[in-house]
Amino acid sequence: MARKGRDFELAYEWLYELDEKYTVTCPAYVFDKAANENREVDVLVEYLDSKGFNRKIAIECRDRSHAENVMWIEQLIQKREDLGLDFIIATTTKSFTAGAIQKAKYHGVIIEQAEMINSKIISDNMKHFFLDVFFFKFDLLSFNLCLKDNTKLSFKTYFSKLDFAKQNELMHFINTDFYYSFEPKDILENNNFSDKDFFSSEDNSMELEGNSLFANCPLPDCVPNVSFFDWRTKVTPYKITLPLVDSIAAFDGEKHTNKNYRSIYGNEEDYFKIGYLDGKLFTEMNIKQRKYLRFSGMNLELNTIIPDDTDRKAMNLLDYIFKNHLGKFDLTHII
Repeated sequence: MARKGRDFELAYEWLYELDEKYTVTCPAYVFDKAANENREVDVLVEYLDSKGFNRKIAIECRDRSHAENVMWIEQLIQKREDLGLDFIIATTTKSFTAGAIQKAKYHGVIIEQAEMINSKIISDNMKHFFLDVFFFKFDLLSFNLCLKDNTKLSFKTYFSKLDFAKQNELMHFINTDFYYSFEPKDILENNNFSDKDFFSSEDNSMELEGNSLFANCPLPDCVPNVSFFDWRTKVTPYKITLPLVDSIAAFDGEKHTNKNYRSIYGNEEDYFKIGYLDGKLFTEMNIKQRKYLRFSGMNLELNTIIPDDTDRKAMNLLDYIFKNHLGKFDLTHII
């Protein structure tokens, strides 16, 4: 039968194994120079420092009904010396007495009060956390070219008069510079839609019309006699929901931080990873490119306490996705 507190030790092993630089052994046996024999430590964490020296951290875990007192800290101070450890960490699911805290500070013993990870609760609640990724689809319903002599031609008529090279140039312009001028956030704001309301259903499509003078966006050489375009387009929302598929969040410390955490949403084609290791936030996002869908944004629900700089880091990632997932117009209606 496993001894009481074994699950607590395994939780710490799991936590440090999140980072590949650590070698974790649980339990571990380290030579005691005073007793001339191997002694057990609950969790041993080893890593190479910046100078190539092997460092050893022992983590001693107690899951008891009372506060830990100064006697335990004294035992750990001696154990650190006799086993030749660089650091020793005392962790408990309860608390420490005032004397234990003072003794630990004086002798450099790291103390942590931690909550036990309940993996069943995490597993049961993973289905409640998700990442919604929002897209727009733009269907050009009509597209006319207004010429400098005040005549107007349909795109189809004008397009048919161009040679193959100029047709390609015009198509490229429509699917890049012109397409990029349709800013998703502005469209929602100008039509009094919130993200949540608009993307709640794919039936929430809207039709827009307008004209583009291109004062700050030079027209391509293939349309030298064009003053501006007028257009009508249908805007349709698309939303994909990526479930939380793997998550670890453990050992709350100071307010708004965790010692380590990691959450992964999605599948093989679309995924988002966010984590916090060694005091640094990392994010990684892969969204499959969809031909006629323009990435608009995302809504994330996390099952962990996150650092204050998460929003800033996430926005840097979103900027990259915006620029690299422009999609194209669906030109079916105008050609």
